[in-house]
Amino acid sequence: MFKTALKDLVVCLEKAQIDYMVIGGLAVAYYGEVRLTQDIDVSIDLLPSELNQLLLAIKNKFLPLVENPESFVRETWVLPIKHKKSSIRIDVVFAGTFFEKMAILEAKKVEFEGVKIKFIPAEYLIVQKIIAGRARDVEDIKGIIKRQKQLDYEKITKTLDTLSQELGETKWLKLWESLIPAKLKR
Repeated sequence: MFKTALKDLVVCLEKAQIDYMVIGGLAVAYYGEVRLTQDIDVSIDLLPSELNQLLLAIKNKFLPLVENPESFVRETWVLPIKHKKSSIRIDVVFAGTFFEKMAILEAKKVEFEGVKIKFIPAEYLIVQKIIAGRARDVEDIKGIIKRQKQLDYEKITKTLDTLSQELGETKWLKLWESLIPAKLKR
């Protein structure tokens, strides 16, 4: 049923010319180790002020799961929706940062269950996981590193360095350095 819900969302977004990328558990399953996920996470290149554009695009196939979408999105930058046909939950994340917008621009169209769908690039997924920093995220990163032979380690390091400097965060680069395979360290 995930397949049908994701296909329907992609068709709605593309028809409305809303750029997007799949993130979260489905992206981890695509690039790394398969794990159980309860929902679908998609990031879109809209701001919360453009919520009506999204609502119009999805109205025939999806329902918002919150009573007041406008205030919820304004506060959280996320709109939880439900696929009418399958009841699958999808969290639609509004991209507000330069990092998120770059990831969407560089998203990779891949064959997924017979449909071309844009997934977050593996390098940006690793950056997202580093920033989240939970034990589950670290395990996800290890699985991605294990399966992806063509990762751009320098891009990940540069992106984390830039974000760390902008936000005054020191632990992200340290965590990333601890995960880089020894054979790739300088």
